[in-house]
Amino acid sequence: MILRTDGSVKRILCILLVLSTIWGCSSYQKETAKETLAFSVLPISSSLLGLPIQIVAFDSVLLVNDYYGDTLVHCLSLRTGGEITKFGVRGSGPNEVMPPLHLLKTPDSLFVLSRPQWILYTVSGTPRVHLEKKMRLPVAVSLLFSLGDSSYLASGMFPDKRFYIFDSAGKEKSRFGDYPNFWSRENDLPIEVKRMFHQVRGYGFSIKNGFALADSHVLSLYRHTSSGYVLSKEVLLAPYEYDFNVNGIESITKLKPSFATGVIDLAVSDEFIYVLFDSNIKDTSSKSKNEIWRYDWDGNLLNKYVPNVDISLITVHPDGTLIGLTGEEESKIAFVKF
Repeated sequence: MILRTDGSVKRILCILLVLSTIWGCSSYQKETAKETLAFSVLPISSSLLGLPIQIVAFDSVLLVNDYYGDTLVHCLSLRTGGEITKFGVRGSGPNEVMPPLHLLKTPDSLFVLSRPQWILYTVSGTPRVHLEKKMRLPVAVSLLFSLGDSSYLASGMFPDKRFYIFDSAGKEKSRFGDYPNFWSRENDLPIEVKRMFHQVRGYGFSIKNGFALADSHVLSLYRHTSSGYVLSKEVLLAPYEYDFNVNGIESITKLKPSFATGVIDLAVSDEFIYVLFDSNIKDTSSKSKNEIWRYDWDGNLLNKYVPNVDISLITVHPDGTLIGLTGEEESKIAFVKF
């Protein structure tokens, strides 16, 4: 017996095929019970920090990228919490930089990106730190990280794609990546609007796995292939909708107040992806602690943790320790090893 398919059946089969393709690279996470996560804490001097926006850990040092202050990068001891040194004098003169900065650590080097100046500096010298210009980028870049092959991946307010790759001299090699479309109205919005809402809030790179990044509500995973970096999965962390004003490069977006605030930061190891998530609804007065959601590199949610302290930034030490900075008035360094 031969089963004949009419036009309507064929259309249904085509729709199912398209949906299966979409589900293969994007998903919404399952509900997971929340667990308590106990960090050990190490006090630091509250007078050191203004508004930290990034932390980086290596050896026995924690670098704190501070938005305020005359000196913008603090080097703290992970053993004592004391300040080892500081660098990055605010200004436009020799050996000075303009904030906001972005810190970039490779296995053998440390760099500072001055976002307003579009300049990447090499950091060298101890105890007196010197900044040497490495390259000027041809476009405004918000985040930059090394891909381990003398090239750099950047995100920013680009006119067409989400990411650019530059070589070690700052010359563009390629561009790729589209913005998420988990909200139905986004399909018809111009890129200037979507790039404002989906700005990267945290990222991490693994030579073994590729790179992970998160905007406020979406986790995106990319793997390296023979043709370049390819999106392997997108995970909707929480639903979102936003109000917007279409005005070209000056377009404005604002999350609607009935939705969770979303991602604060992201950090990775070769085994796990950690998302620091603010689940508070914007139109409520109560405030719960930021949570830490742990994923594997296939985008599967493994755990949702509620820390014993309120964590404002996270990073992963090369030894696998998850390190946080608390958001209290007197900041502390927080540690937990899985």
